[in-house]
Amino acid sequence: MKPGPLAFSLVSGAVAAWLAVACSSTPGSTDKFTVTGPNPGDFSATTGGVGPVFERHCGSFDCHGNPSRAMRIYSQNGLRLPNEAGILPGAAVTTPDEVSANYRSIIAVEPEQTNSVTLGKAQPDSLLIIKKPLGPGPGEAHKGGTVMIKGDDTEKCLTGWLLGKVDKNACTAAAQLP
Repeated sequence: MKPGPLAFSLVSGAVAAWLAVACSSTPGSTDKFTVTGPNPGDFSATTGGVGPVFERHCGSFDCHGNPSRAMRIYSQNGLRLPNEAGILPGAAVTTPDEVSANYRSIIAVEPEQTNSVTLGKAQPDSLLIIKKPLGPGPGEAHKGGTVMIKGDDTEKCLTGWLLGKVDKNACTAAAQLP
Protein backbone atom coordinates (compact mmCIF):
# COMPACT_ATOMS: atom_id res chain seq x y z
CA MET A 1 0.00 0.00 0.00
CA LYS A 2 1.38 3.41 -1.01
CA PRO A 3 1.40 6.29 1.44
CA GLY A 4 -1.28 8.81 0.60
CA PRO A 5 -1.05 12.60 0.23
CA LEU A 6 -1.77 13.11 3.93
CA ALA A 7 1.20 10.95 4.99
CA PHE A 8 3.45 12.75 2.47
CA SER A 9 2.27 16.14 3.83
CA LEU A 10 2.93 15.05 7.43
CA VAL A 11 6.42 13.77 6.62
CA SER A 12 7.22 16.87 4.54
CA GLY A 13 5.97 19.12 7.33
CA ALA A 14 8.04 17.25 9.93
CA VAL A 15 11.17 17.50 7.78
CA ALA A 16 10.57 21.23 7.19
CA ALA A 17 10.07 21.83 10.92
CA TRP A 18 13.22 19.85 11.75
CA LEU A 19 15.24 21.85 9.20
CA ALA A 20 13.90 25.13 10.57
CA VAL A 21 14.95 24.20 14.11
CA ALA A 22 18.29 22.75 13.04
CA CYS A 23 19.18 25.80 10.98
CA SER A 24 17.92 28.34 13.48
CA SER A 25 21.11 28.02 15.54
CA THR A 26 23.46 28.64 12.61
CA PRO A 27 25.53 31.74 13.42
CA GLY A 28 25.03 34.77 11.22
CA SER A 29 27.70 37.10 9.92
CA THR A 30 26.98 39.58 12.74
CA ASP A 31 27.04 37.04 15.58
CA LYS A 32 29.92 37.40 18.01
CA PHE A 33 31.70 34.63 19.84
CA THR A 34 33.63 35.00 23.04
CA VAL A 35 36.95 33.21 23.33
CA THR A 36 38.41 32.97 26.79
CA GLY A 37 42.13 33.16 26.40
CA PRO A 38 45.12 34.97 27.79
CA ASN A 39 44.81 38.73 27.93
CA PRO A 40 45.34 40.13 24.41
CA GLY A 41 46.54 43.38 25.99
CA ASP A 42 49.55 41.47 27.33
CA PHE A 43 50.46 40.44 23.80
CA SER A 44 51.52 43.83 22.47
CA ALA A 45 55.14 44.94 22.20
CA THR A 46 54.18 48.31 23.68
CA THR A 47 53.26 46.61 26.96
CA GLY A 48 56.41 44.46 27.15
CA GLY A 49 54.28 41.54 26.13
CA VAL A 50 54.47 38.15 24.54
CA GLY A 51 53.98 39.01 20.86
CA PRO A 52 57.61 39.97 20.20
CA VAL A 53 58.75 36.64 21.69
CA PHE A 54 56.64 34.70 19.20
CA GLU A 55 57.81 37.00 16.38
CA ARG A 56 61.49 36.52 17.30
CA HIS A 57 61.43 32.78 17.92
CA CYS A 58 58.71 31.59 15.54
CA GLY A 59 58.18 34.22 12.85
CA SER A 60 60.95 33.47 10.34
CA PHE A 61 59.99 32.62 6.76
CA ASP A 62 61.08 28.99 7.18
CA CYS A 63 58.96 28.54 10.31
CA HIS A 64 55.61 30.05 11.28
CA GLY A 65 56.28 33.12 9.13
CA ASN A 66 55.32 30.94 6.19
CA PRO A 67 51.84 31.47 4.69
CA SER A 68 51.33 27.71 4.35
CA ARG A 69 51.51 27.17 8.12
CA ALA A 70 48.36 26.86 10.19
CA MET A 71 49.85 28.87 13.06
CA ARG A 72 51.00 31.88 11.09
CA ILE A 73 53.14 34.59 12.73
CA TYR A 74 53.50 38.04 11.14
CA SER A 75 56.46 40.23 12.02
CA GLN A 76 58.53 43.21 11.00
CA ASN A 77 61.23 41.02 9.48
CA GLY A 78 59.06 38.15 8.27
CA LEU A 79 55.66 37.54 6.75
CA ARG A 80 53.50 40.66 6.49
CA LEU A 81 49.74 40.83 6.53
CA PRO A 82 48.44 42.22 3.23
CA ASN A 83 47.99 45.94 3.75
CA GLU A 84 47.05 49.07 1.80
CA ALA A 85 50.25 50.84 2.87
CA GLY A 86 52.38 48.30 1.01
CA ILE A 87 54.47 47.50 4.09
CA LEU A 88 57.08 44.87 3.23
CA PRO A 89 59.36 42.69 5.38
CA GLY A 90 62.11 44.74 7.00
CA ALA A 91 60.16 47.98 6.72
CA ALA A 92 57.80 49.13 9.48
CA VAL A 93 57.23 47.60 12.89
CA THR A 94 54.59 44.89 13.27
CA THR A 95 51.21 46.56 12.80
CA PRO A 96 48.34 46.33 15.31
CA ASP A 97 46.43 44.20 12.77
CA GLU A 98 49.39 41.80 12.55
CA VAL A 99 49.67 41.62 16.34
CA SER A 100 45.95 40.81 16.53
CA ALA A 101 46.25 38.18 13.79
CA ASN A 102 49.19 36.59 15.66
CA TYR A 103 47.19 36.41 18.88
CA ARG A 104 44.23 34.79 17.12
CA SER A 105 46.52 32.36 15.28
CA ILE A 106 48.15 31.19 18.50
CA ILE A 107 44.85 30.83 20.36
CA ALA A 108 43.36 28.93 17.40
CA VAL A 109 45.91 26.12 17.71
CA GLU A 110 44.03 24.60 20.66
CA PRO A 111 41.19 26.94 21.67
CA GLU A 112 39.49 24.61 24.15
CA GLN A 113 42.73 23.62 25.86
CA THR A 114 43.90 27.26 25.93
CA ASN A 115 40.60 28.12 27.59
CA SER A 116 41.22 25.40 30.21
CA VAL A 117 44.72 26.74 30.93
CA THR A 118 43.47 30.33 31.17
CA LEU A 119 40.76 29.27 33.62
CA GLY A 120 43.28 27.33 35.74
CA LYS A 121 41.84 23.92 34.85
CA ALA A 122 44.99 22.75 33.02
CA GLN A 123 48.70 23.49 33.08
CA PRO A 124 50.44 25.56 30.37
CA ASP A 125 52.67 22.63 29.43
CA SER A 126 49.55 20.80 28.22
CA LEU A 127 49.50 23.14 25.20
CA LEU A 128 51.33 22.50 21.94
CA ILE A 129 52.64 26.09 21.94
CA ILE A 130 54.62 25.13 25.05
CA LYS A 131 55.29 21.42 24.44
CA LYS A 132 56.66 21.66 20.89
CA PRO A 133 59.26 24.41 21.42
CA LEU A 134 60.55 22.59 24.53
CA GLY A 135 61.89 19.94 22.21
CA PRO A 136 61.04 16.51 21.00
CA GLY A 137 58.66 14.59 23.18
CA PRO A 138 56.42 11.62 22.62
CA GLY A 139 54.29 12.48 19.59
CA GLU A 140 55.28 16.15 19.70
CA ALA A 141 57.87 16.56 16.96
CA HIS A 142 58.78 20.18 16.26
CA LYS A 143 60.35 20.94 12.92
CA GLY A 144 62.12 23.91 14.50
CA GLY A 145 63.69 21.72 17.17
CA THR A 146 64.18 22.99 20.71
CA VAL A 147 63.40 26.69 20.84
CA MET A 148 63.12 27.13 24.60
CA ILE A 149 64.31 25.38 27.73
CA LYS A 150 62.21 24.73 30.81
CA GLY A 151 62.73 27.66 33.17
CA ASP A 152 64.36 30.03 30.63
CA ASP A 153 63.04 33.53 29.90
CA THR A 154 61.05 32.36 26.88
CA GLU A 155 59.25 29.67 28.86
CA LYS A 156 58.67 32.03 31.80
CA CYS A 157 57.23 34.66 29.46
CA LEU A 158 54.85 32.29 27.65
CA THR A 159 53.63 30.38 30.68
CA GLY A 160 53.22 33.58 32.69
CA TRP A 161 51.07 35.02 29.91
CA LEU A 162 48.92 31.90 29.77
CA LEU A 163 48.40 32.08 33.54
CA GLY A 164 47.62 35.81 33.55
CA LYS A 165 50.89 36.75 35.28
CA VAL A 166 53.12 38.14 32.54
CA ASP A 167 56.78 38.42 33.52
CA LYS A 168 57.63 41.51 31.46
CA ASN A 169 61.34 41.25 32.27
CA ALA A 170 61.41 37.66 30.99
CA CYS A 171 59.44 38.69 27.88
CA THR A 172 61.79 41.58 27.14
CA ALA A 173 64.84 39.33 27.56
CA ALA A 174 63.31 36.51 25.48
CA ALA A 175 62.43 38.90 22.65
CA GLN A 176 66.12 39.85 22.40
CA LEU A 177 67.50 36.32 22.22
CA PRO A 178 68.90 35.05 18.91
